[in-house]
Amino acid sequence: MEEIEIRVTARKERGSRVARRLRHEGKVPGTLYGKGVAPTPIVMSAVELERALSRGGRMLSVNLDGNQLKAIIREVQHSPLTDRILHVDFHRVILTEKVTVPVRIEMLGQPKCQPEEGVLELHMSEVTVECLPTNLPDKLVIDMRNMAPGDVLRIRDIALPSGVTALEDPEEPVISIVRPAEEVEVKPPEEGAEPEVIGKVKEEAEEETEEKQKEKPEKTK
Repeated sequence: MEEIEIRVTARKERGSRVARRLRHEGKVPGTLYGKGVAPTPIVMSAVELERALSRGGRMLSVNLDGNQLKAIIREVQHSPLTDRILHVDFHRVILTEKVTVPVRIEMLGQPKCQPEEGVLELHMSEVTVECLPTNLPDKLVIDMRNMAPGDVLRIRDIALPSGVTALEDPEEPVISIVRPAEEVEVKPPEEGAEPEVIGKVKEEAEEETEEKQKEKPEKTK
């Protein structure tokens, strides 16, 4: 797991107006919290934060006004319109204590079937794991190249790094290749054939019964 350093500064000013001003200045507001640390409002360079996120690392060496802390990125809030980073939460960790963190799933390759033979369904995009911070993976790679229609890959099938435990139900499906539903063939009526009418069938049945009654010989007195 790659460790990235980022410089942050504690901030005293709070509020939405302050946050907008910081973003206008090319900075991102955030919060640092965790064991042994009171929730601390912080601010950092937007360029430096985006560079750290682009490198994919989850473990960060946070330089808080000259003090080095180990932290993981817990949450990043983006603007729904521009995808601009609005806020970020860092969670301070102790290297000898386990953490519980969701890890994203990355799919490798393509199933060995044509699109018309099977449809890929992704049931979850991340898996919650428990491990020491030093063992925390940046992502979980799932190889789909050997999957065929009808196959289901479950939590228990994911190859986890040493020291990492998945907290989800082992039988929970992650990815499946679903066969397309079979089409029911509806045959058109034969040419010249008349549709069956319930009333007409009933009428014909009554006429047939009357004819049979007439054919019976009368009993002699």
